[in-house]
Amino acid sequence: MTDTPASGSLQVTVSSLVDFVRRHDHVPRSGSRWGTCEVLAHLVYWHERYVECLDAAREGRVVALPRATLKELNARALVDLSGIDSQSLASRLAVAQDRLDRLVAAGVPADATIQLAAGTRAWPWLELLDRAARHVSGHEHDLRRAGG
Repeated sequence: MTDTPASGSLQVTVSSLVDFVRRHDHVPRSGSRWGTCEVLAHLVYWHERYVECLDAAREGRVVALPRATLKELNARALVDLSGIDSQSLASRLAVAQDRLDRLVAAGVPADATIQLAAGTRAWPWLELLDRAARHVSGHEHDLRRAGG
C-alpha cells in the first residue's frame, strides 16, 4: 500500500473483493444483474485503464481515448473478457491494483488527470481513485447480497 490515501483506500477495497471472490461461490448473472464474472470483467477493464493512464501521466505521454460511451465500454469489457473464470479475473484485478500502487508510489504528478473516454470529464487522479474505491465496494456489497 502507498502513502496516498486514495490509492490506499482503493487497495483495501480491491483486496476485500478479491478475498471475497476467492472464498465464496460464484454468483451467476441473473437477468440484468451482473454476476461475479461480469463484475470482475468490468473492474479489470477499468483498473487496467487507470494503470495505463497513470503510467502515461508519469511519463508525460498522451493516452489514446476510446471513442465510445462508458456504457459501450462496459459492454465491450464483458465481451472481451467473457469466458475467463472468476478466479483468473480476481487475480488479474489484484495484479492491476499492484501495478497501480507501484505507479502511485513511484510518483504521479499532483495535477495529473485521467480521462476515461473521448468526450468524458478529465478527473483529478486522486479523486478518480477515491471514486473507484467506493465503486468497487458497491459491487462487492451487491455480490454479497446476491448470495455469494
